[in-house]
Amino acid sequence: MNGGFDLDTVQNFGTALLIGALAGIEREKRKSVEGETGIGGLRTFVLTALLGAIGGALQASLSTTRATQVARAPRAPIGATWRPSPPTRCSRR
Repeated sequence: MNGGFDLDTVQNFGTALLIGALAGIEREKRKSVEGETGIGGLRTFVLTALLGAIGGALQASLSTTRATQVARAPRAPIGATWRPSPPTRCSRR
């Protein structure tokens, strides 16, 4: 990408919006017919689909080598600084 949205990115976001809207409309319809209260409706599914599209766009824009470097970053210094506290005995009365 060259800093802006290209046609593929806009198409991916539009597809995610459409799929999220269809799933949300179906959910709203089912909730009204069956009378069930559930989590998620039109807005929730659209938001979730768009967040997925943002994640896909970020993944596509990041360099594969950079993502690999982050995934393989050494984690030993973080784990080496944490020490569990010794067990304590409970006094009985």
